[in-house]
Amino acid sequence: DVMYIYPFIKPNTSLEQPIFSSSNPKVAIINSAGMITARSAGRTIITATLLSTGQTATCTVRVDKNKTPGSSYNDSSPGRS
Repeated sequence: DVMYIYPFIKPNTSLEQPIFSSSNPKVAIINSAGMITARSAGRTIITATLLSTGQTATCTVRVDKNKTPGSSYNDSSPGRS
């Protein structure tokens, strides 16, 4: 199964697309368009990074045994709490 992540960058002063990564590619992978593909049950953290500013946002993805992804969001941008 797949799901997409669409990050919203505020303020929107750049047309730069984020670079995506998965902390555990055995559980899920993500491509440059933000499409997450579930591979096996478990958890992974998806990170979106703007290379120009270093700002990041993370999303924890949980894949159940039926390879169905779910997620929760955490904004780790500088100046946010």
